[in-house]
Amino acid sequence: MNTAEAPLGTIVAAVDGSPSSDLAVDFAVHQARLTRRPLTLVHALSPMDTVWIAPVGMSPSMGTGIGLEALETQAKELLAEVRADVAARAPELEVHVLLGFGDPRQVLLDVATRASMVVMGSRGRGPVRSLLLGSVAVGVSHHVTCPLVVMRPTDGAERSGVLVAVDATERSMAPLEFAFQHASAHGLPLTVLHAYWDVRHAAVHAHGDQEGVHADEDELLLLAEILAGMAEKYPDVVVHRALATGLVDLAVMDAAADKELVVLGTHHGSAAGEMLFGSVATTVLEHASCTVAVVPLHLKD
Repeated sequence: MNTAEAPLGTIVAAVDGSPSSDLAVDFAVHQARLTRRPLTLVHALSPMDTVWIAPVGMSPSMGTGIGLEALETQAKELLAEVRADVAARAPELEVHVLLGFGDPRQVLLDVATRASMVVMGSRGRGPVRSLLLGSVAVGVSHHVTCPLVVMRPTDGAERSGVLVAVDATERSMAPLEFAFQHASAHGLPLTVLHAYWDVRHAAVHAHGDQEGVHADEDELLLLAEILAGMAEKYPDVVVHRALATGLVDLAVMDAAADKELVVLGTHHGSAAGEMLFGSVATTVLEHASCTVAVVPLHLKD
């Protein structure tokens, strides 16, 4: 796969023919039209895919050659079909297609180096992709250098609004900006959640001590500081502020229960950053019932 065929700044949509992949394409098309960026449709063929079509009574390796050729033909047909559908819906879009061979995580990460956003489904097609549900999205999120959006299939629940989790410091500006942009573009309310762990705060709350109220006030002031510029930049967005103490991942999951989208920051490059941000993103990606966007914090250690 020649990643240079993907133009710089492209919106990437992972395609595999599954329902959540269709949702990913829809989201990517909308984003490409909104930002006037090119769209790149990517499909990955993994060696594991061929295991499931080996002839009966033969080892997987004996069916690999024929299987891979057949899968490549199907993949090209799938990409052509999706491209034609996109062209019919959004003829003004510049659309590219890429077929990669290898681990889907690495294929997407390679293309992501030239992308402004990667969009993928949370549930793949076939038994192998179902087993790799967590590993593909989480694996990509650990290393991707642009925003990653993971679509969830609809579950019938009523959802509204966007949730963004922040730590009330400038490190949260990238996910905060992403959340404001999305809320503004879609006319959705935005909830900004600052979840933090404070043993003293938790203890005084447990005993009904008023010091807990003052701790909340301090955190709200920090939150107000990082939101000040965003409120001026996006005056159309209705913003709700929320505080939560305790385990951050549980607080985010609870707050995201009725949201359309939850936005999280993630950091690559240090053990501390991975522990603080990576673990929360991993938990939410694996268990959230709504669409999840993971935005790199771009910190320099």
